[in-house]
Amino acid sequence: MTEMNIDNYERKKEEIESSEELFHFLKLLAQDYRINGHSWENLTIDSYLESIVAWCEDSLFLNNNDFNWKEKPLTCIAELFHAGKYYE
Repeated sequence: MTEMNIDNYERKKEEIESSEELFHFLKLLAQDYRINGHSWENLTIDSYLESIVAWCEDSLFLNNNDFNWKEKPLTCIAELFHAGKYYE
């Protein structure tokens, strides 16, 4: 994977293949919140977690074929955390 940074981490989440890359993604997500938190949909931990659950119920677990837990589990985990940023 090419360098993942604050400017491209959202596009790079599909390329995560190791736990180190996942941890780096999560660090960048936290950095994004510190810099751009005002633009996030969910600003409290409870609304963030609730949005992840809602996103899962609405897309991931309702037969969404975009996610392959067996082949790309770390990418799926990254997508869960990222959904908390924007999902209502």
